[in-house]
Amino acid sequence: MSDAASKWVQGEAMNAAVSLLCDAANSKDGCATPKRFGTLGSYFATPGASEKELLMPSARATLRRMTERCPAWRFLLFPVHIVNHWTLVFFDRQKNAAWELDSLYTGKLTRPAQLAVEYIRRHVAGASDCSFATADVPQQPNYVDCGVYVMMFARHLCQVGETFTGRVRRGDIGEVGQACRSSIARLLRRALELYAS
Repeated sequence: MSDAASKWVQGEAMNAAVSLLCDAANSKDGCATPKRFGTLGSYFATPGASEKELLMPSARATLRRMTERCPAWRFLLFPVHIVNHWTLVFFDRQKNAAWELDSLYTGKLTRPAQLAVEYIRRHVAGASDCSFATADVPQQPNYVDCGVYVMMFARHLCQVGETFTGRVRRGDIGEVGQACRSSIARLLRRALELYAS
């Protein structure tokens, strides 16, 4: 992967940008309490870890702290990093349902996303069961745009919220052109500036 492409998959930038999108969606709701959107970030172990290590102990502690501060989020968005690929998980606590949005769909849910949703189901939502499926989403035409697609999916989900039914059409997110890349680059820069201060 080229240096330019790798900039799209840095965890710190991805987490900060998804968090910024959630904050923006919540601010549109005004002073509504509880806030509807939250993110848990991509707190996952490096590829090659055993399944027990896939959610690292430090990640579990971080997840606990984050969810204790804001236990009533309806929607949770969290990016999942698998080797050199990003996907996005969208969890609706009211419907007790989750979807993985994968722009390089392989026909099955990724194992890190399955484990993350299981953790969220047990320790955050406190639910006895949860539906989890792959969403029907536009596919990237190459092997470097997964981060761009995750940002586009997250932006769309923060707009539609409870009306999401597991499908994103190309018209919902637009084309991945230079204007889109520039917009996402600005979002990432702003997110890093805000969350670094």
